[in-house]
Amino acid sequence: MTKILVADDSLEGRNLLTRILTSAGHNVVPCENGLEALNKFNIHKPDLVITDVKMPVMDGFELAATIRKDSSAAHVPIIFISAAYKDISSKTRAIDTGGNEYLTLPVDRQDLLNKVKAMLRSKALFDKMLKSKEASKESAIKYRELFNHAAEAIYLIHPETHRIIDCNPKANEMTGFAKKQIRSLSFADLFPDNEQMVAEKIFNKIINMGSLSNISGIHLLTSKGRQVPVEMNATTIMQGDRKFILSYVRDITRQKKTEDSLHRDKNNFANILDSIEDAMYIVNDTFDLQYISPTFKKHLGPSAGRKCYEYFYDRKNICPECKSSAVFKGNTVRWDWISENDRCYRIIDKPLKNPDGSLSKLTIFNEITDLQKIEKLIRNKNRIIPETGGSMDSRQNERFSPSRTLWIEIDGSTKGSIKNISSGGVCFQSDSGLITDHIHEVKLLSDENMQKAILCRAIWTSKVPPGALSSSELPYLNGLKFISLNEKIRGLLNTYIDNFIK
Repeated sequence: MTKILVADDSLEGRNLLTRILTSAGHNVVPCENGLEALNKFNIHKPDLVITDVKMPVMDGFELAATIRKDSSAAHVPIIFISAAYKDISSKTRAIDTGGNEYLTLPVDRQDLLNKVKAMLRSKALFDKMLKSKEASKESAIKYRELFNHAAEAIYLIHPETHRIIDCNPKANEMTGFAKKQIRSLSFADLFPDNEQMVAEKIFNKIINMGSLSNISGIHLLTSKGRQVPVEMNATTIMQGDRKFILSYVRDITRQKKTEDSLHRDKNNFANILDSIEDAMYIVNDTFDLQYISPTFKKHLGPSAGRKCYEYFYDRKNICPECKSSAVFKGNTVRWDWISENDRCYRIIDKPLKNPDGSLSKLTIFNEITDLQKIEKLIRNKNRIIPETGGSMDSRQNERFSPSRTLWIEIDGSTKGSIKNISSGGVCFQSDSGLITDHIHEVKLLSDENMQKAILCRAIWTSKVPPGALSSSELPYLNGLKFISLNEKIRGLLNTYIDNFIK
């Protein structure tokens, strides 16, 4: 199992990266600051380092620079992740201190895993080649076979003249140049004109540091003028008493196409959502906002890396009415919510499957305030008042109120406290209102015999006035009518009322 060191002074950030990496099968070594990370680096010898930039005691730049001073660790990939430093100077400093990648928050889960996978693969091959070059004379043939049959282009370069001394067949295949032509080139000649200054800087860093690994964002120039996106690793080697630069280059065209396709799909999906008038947002299983519709941005501004409950409600913890636990089990949840200004919204929480198999939650808000007013008028118009008097709310079945708190569960996610119950229906309080005329599944939690869900129709819902609530009561009152009761369930229901309520 590969070992990845994660350095971040934020517990939330460390936990998020740990969940992402462990879900992909990696072993994570967490650290709170750069100094602790350096100590654990020397103890655990990780295969890759992911570090925040801004940390106490020792920041990420100092950590990377210190690691690179150790020649035996110079080929370990380092990824910087930062929410605060997004300018080009920070990215340049990250490369100058030995970083291989610089990502800004919020980080895309799949992009991170793709980059980690590519870097670990390159390091594994790099380690294999290091072992080969250090092998005894008996393994010289194996080293030559590895050189000739490697899937990556390999170049042997003179450290002073920068001329290419030797290359393997894959280098000829990738560039289209014959070996004789390649031997007439310098290291910088392998790259397009606009990247040759970058190539010279990379070469000088290899000379100064002894090695570099997982260098991306560069292109190899072919004999036909085509630019191939590549990832490069390099190290100094000794042949007898002479020092050379050994560099191997991997074609990442397919990987770039996949990443570009994922970004296009993501942007297209966002554009489709932007064109929909309903307010909506998407969060992952750690409540990070992945998408916010223009409606929310207009009123609330950018999310600035905040969690959904921080962004929408200025809370420090998850909202009590949140349906995420049900949604991340694969369920679609529909419910009504009344805002502080008494506007009513019908909300749909739907699971979305990500490319890596994880789930996100899409939440859609549809305002139904005016619709509820119309429905209320219709109900009042059609209400029949008994000729002989009596309550307009008279019921067919006698209702019983429990002497202690009895709980019910609605749709496997919402819990309510029973106010009264009969063989025909139940009235209960909950932390959110139900959607009228919708079908729900109810379980009576106090009785093992009633664990099978009873189908109910929501007849009405109302918000209890704040002054009528005690501190322990829930703010919404709901009425459900039992439907499709067979004789067995009806008998169990009557037994429940006899045992727990009467």
